[in-house]
Amino acid sequence: MQIKFYILCISLSLPFFTATAQDKSFATKIISNLSSPEFHGRGYFNNGVNKAAEYIVSELKALNIAPLSENYNQEFLVDVNTFPKELLCVIEQDTLIPCSQFMVLFCAPHNGHKNQPLII
Repeated sequence: MQIKFYILCISLSLPFFTATAQDKSFATKIISNLSSPEFHGRGYFNNGVNKAAEYIVSELKALNIAPLSENYNQEFLVDVNTFPKELLCVIEQDTLIPCSQFMVLFCAPHNGHKNQPLII
């Protein structure tokens, strides 16, 4: 008798489990769009982060999902290293190409922006 009750409970609950499943093709479309070159890696460069935010907001609105506050946006600060002058790295007689042969980490020390070489 208990087995029949459990089978009945499971049978009645199956539609609820399948109704909440994710739509893989929709998720793939969203991820593909956000990963496209149009959003420039969703970074600060070329306004990619704002383009991605606008896209996400439009998708939320299309799904009739209400914002949790006044709007969908949440402000945040991003620390950005900028290099206003030429970046130069020379090892022995070889001059290296920035972002190809060497990278400057966000935590790299600086020398007070004086035109002095920084030896690391």
